[in-house]
Amino acid sequence: MSKEELKEYLAEIIELERKRYEVSLAITKLKKKRNTYEYALTGGSCAMAVFIRKRIRALDRKISQLTEKYKKTEHQLQKMYKDDIIYPKYQKQLPVSRFYEYISSGRCTRLEGYGGAYNLYENELLAKQALQYKNCRGSGH
Repeated sequence: MSKEELKEYLAEIIELERKRYEVSLAITKLKKKRNTYEYALTGGSCAMAVFIRKRIRALDRKISQLTEKYKKTEHQLQKMYKDDIIYPKYQKQLPVSRFYEYISSGRCTRLEGYGGAYNLYENELLAKQALQYKNCRGSGH
């Protein structure tokens, strides 16, 4: 796979990961709103209950639509990950985003091997852990 093809592939995964996150967040917000309406049903008037039930049904439809969108996005993402281009350990938004950054900036041109994106990523993780350990030890903890 060429550098440009790899960049396109990683960009597509990043977009799917972002979409999945945003849909998940929207579902969570709607469910919280729905719970608020459910709670309001316990203490409201009869007229208010009719209005609240309509709102709950509307929320249920939105939640259902977003859940379908989430499943579709998840399916697309898993299909791309099954290509086995990205090692399973790194099949998450953060590592994929870092790989895209490394390749786009010219720090590397491939995922594997010495000087590849996997090595750069692991080295950055180790450096970050060492710094955290040093800071923790230096503060007397």
